Amino acid sequence: MSLNYICPGCGTSLGYEGLCWKCKSEQERKAALAWTPEQIGEKQKNLIQNIQRLAEMEDPEFTDFWQLLSYHDAITPEIQRVALAAEVFWPCEIYYHAPADVRDGLIHALLSAEYSSAASNLMSCLAMQGDDKAMETLLELERNPRPWRKGLYVDPSSYAQIGGWTFNKEGQKIQLNFDTCYPMVKGTTSEKSPVRIGRAREDTCPHCGGRMVDMLVLDGRDERLKFLGLDGILTATCCPNCVGFLKGPAFNSFTLDGGVEVFPSELFDGAEKTDCYVSPEDYKALTENPFVLGEAPVPLFYGAACQDVNTVGGFANWVQDAEYTTCPHCGKPMKYLAQIQWDTVLTVRRARSMWNSARTAISCPCSTSRPKKVAQYEKRNTSRYLRKEASTMCEHCRNIQTWRKFDAPKDYLACIAYIQQLVSEGEFELMQEESTCPLEKVKTEDGWADEIMAHMIRCKHCGQIFTCVVNTWRGSEHFRKGKG
Repeated sequence: MSLNYICPGCGTSLGYEGLCWKCKSEQERKAALAWTPEQIGEKQKNLIQNIQRLAEMEDPEFTDFWQLLSYHDAITPEIQRVALAAEVFWPCEIYYHAPADVRDGLIHALLSAEYSSAASNLMSCLAMQGDDKAMETLLELERNPRPWRKGLYVDPSSYAQIGGWTFNKEGQKIQLNFDTCYPMVKGTTSEKSPVRIGRAREDTCPHCGGRMVDMLVLDGRDERLKFLGLDGILTATCCPNCVGFLKGPAFNSFTLDGGVEVFPSELFDGAEKTDCYVSPEDYKALTENPFVLGEAPVPLFYGAACQDVNTVGGFANWVQDAEYTTCPHCGKPMKYLAQIQWDTVLTVRRARSMWNSARTAISCPCSTSRPKKVAQYEKRNTSRYLRKEASTMCEHCRNIQTWRKFDAPKDYLACIAYIQQLVSEGEFELMQEESTCPLEKVKTEDGWADEIMAHMIRCKHCGQIFTCVVNTWRGSEHFRKGKG
């Protein structure tokens, strides 16, 4: 494809003048990391004064919040108390490890909730607070559900996962996140590192015939990685072409001496074979990327709001809801280990061949009698929880499922199917003049209908608009409230 502009930062071809999204994100992150204590204080003060603006992602306070949390771990108890007093319950991360008085306020609000939408947000906030009393509250609600439970898709134990933990039927707390985080940063291909992204393999995928890749190789014996409790080498292996099209995660077992066994897998559509869209050039770029383990730890949410940051430990940038998987051997929840943002290690070359995404490795120690397990899988965008929307919306669109980001073609196609369902049920109408093509023609045998596609629907009762936008060249985009 011939584009008219070039990113001055990295040389990427663009359809607009200026920095590409990756260079812009890096520029913004460097600026935020360079904040002085005085600047941090001013950002905190402004957030306190305008706490209700967190509800809008386009407002600067929303960006300030995530930069304070992700890069400086600077969300104070004062901010949390102000948020509680103003009944600001999104994003729920604002209540991470909030003090006891804030926790008690959240519990009171939750136990007083009448509607599932309010209870959903409050359980997410309480999960982020995450102490023993918070767990006791969610456990009690799971054992003795309130009437609003009928309006939710999952139990309180699933909401607990948002905070990086959950509990079993016996009431035992299970930690799903590590309390340390290290970034993977750009070094050189020759630089020695205990972490490697993308190591070439000789074996091939049974579905597409493309080469398998060790997406993550991690030596837990390095002093920086002692927090993992891994006395040896972890290897997460998958097919980079098919991992986003599998029915479930791509599992493999590994041994601490570097051995690996890939588990059998199925394609999500039931087919046995598919095309391989990863070119030799793509494999070369993937397996020769320069990422190494950073020298110093970073805040736990360092990579939780970025599409261009790779991390080990801490919190993941879940597409929408936290999605931990279970070990195929022991059936217990597996622990989040690392994320690799696809765009950082591979440049997408063809609109119909690849899709930007993050790959997340999850490990399970299992028992000593079995090899340790690891899952390497594409983050999905299935919305299981109800999300808070503006109070002015009617009952028909208040609990509508949204997608913060499409991470794979199947996510976008699932969204289109969902929109078709909303329209067919008669409560929403497709805004033809604002849509690029009919819903049923976004993808044909010839591929995607266009590089950029947009569809808008409007609630017939309150007039609220929802917009679905996708970029099939770069991947991603969203389905959310409002225009744009």
